[in-house]
Amino acid sequence: MPNFRIASISQIAEKIVDTSSIVSSCVLAKPAPVSISPIEFGAITRPISVRDEWPQGDWNRSDYQAEPVVAYRMTGNIVVFSELGIVIIDDNLVVEESLHFVFPDHYGWPITQASDGVRQIAIDIPESCIDLGKSLFHLLAGHTGNRNYAHFWTDCISSLEFLEAAEEAFTSQFQLLLPAIRAGYQREVFNSFFGRDHLTNSFLLEETSLVGCDSLVFIPSCKRQDYIPRPSYSCFLQELASNYIRVSESDCSSLVCNEPLYIYISRKDAPARRLENEDSIEVLLASKGFRVILASKLDLREQIRLFSQATVLVSAHGAGLANLLFMKRNSIVIEMHCDDMVNWSLRRLASSVGLRYGCVVGSVAIQAPASTFQDKTWSVPLDDLSDAVDAAIQSSSAV
Repeated sequence: MPNFRIASISQIAEKIVDTSSIVSSCVLAKPAPVSISPIEFGAITRPISVRDEWPQGDWNRSDYQAEPVVAYRMTGNIVVFSELGIVIIDDNLVVEESLHFVFPDHYGWPITQASDGVRQIAIDIPESCIDLGKSLFHLLAGHTGNRNYAHFWTDCISSLEFLEAAEEAFTSQFQLLLPAIRAGYQREVFNSFFGRDHLTNSFLLEETSLVGCDSLVFIPSCKRQDYIPRPSYSCFLQELASNYIRVSESDCSSLVCNEPLYIYISRKDAPARRLENEDSIEVLLASKGFRVILASKLDLREQIRLFSQATVLVSAHGAGLANLLFMKRNSIVIEMHCDDMVNWSLRRLASSVGLRYGCVVGSVAIQAPASTFQDKTWSVPLDDLSDAVDAAIQSSSAV
């Protein structure tokens, strides 16, 4: 396998790394602090049972810094490898930010350090390259971005918020570079959600594709919306969503709700991180007026409509909770976490939308060690959940 040097896109643009290709940049949005929603309901302080949290310190952190949005346009010898979205310049240089969520070890691509101290990666790329001869707009986000519902929204397609601004800044029209369509919601997003058929103006990369282009626009900060989301992105999506879910009343009468709507997103059919007391949770919440929903049984339009109407929403941490991007400001989300690892990515996403937040911490079941956290089962203390939900309902009613 050939070795490629690794360098950040800013180093390449600033000519710190030697290359014959031309990289220009344009700032599309400035950095800005984003307030993290305080924990109002449930585990307000960190329980001693929690083994780890990420990002560290977020239990009590008040804000995070949204990165500046800088679009880079690369012209010259530019190729993109695979639906993973790996950008290669001059046949020997990999753009570091395009390795985000790629997981090289999974593919057997070692990262080593050369004798001059520069990191390098060995990648098994195909010998043949499809030269598209076009100006492309990079909408790829590694292994995870095309296989996980949440990361598809936060990291794969988030650059679309800045497509028009990039076209204006670089005075050019771009063809979209998309990952292979693997799920129905992906096709629905590109065909209908954005109000036009983006698939007619795109090139879909398969897992082993290698394509060349005249130029490529790449926005690295949009590949990290999972932990540093920008509030403008949820505004962008919600404006599109209002048109997407606007159907006749007869088509959606079962989903229209003028009363406070309490929703529990069940994980009963989820293959990973199974909740041992899921049935008891459903009974508890149903007794408090919650609708128990299996998101997998709803199409994309129904999911977005339901989340947009929710007053209080309860869910275990998981990809489907990314739909909170469509909830109304000041609605309440209560997220159930496992004490093995509290992942704050969806709390930060909720903060970017302006939601109120609560969390309840469960515990890993006592069992034989699982190979990964995804394989473990866990349970949530019903009394803690009941107290958090009661407080949330009372608070929502007082608003």
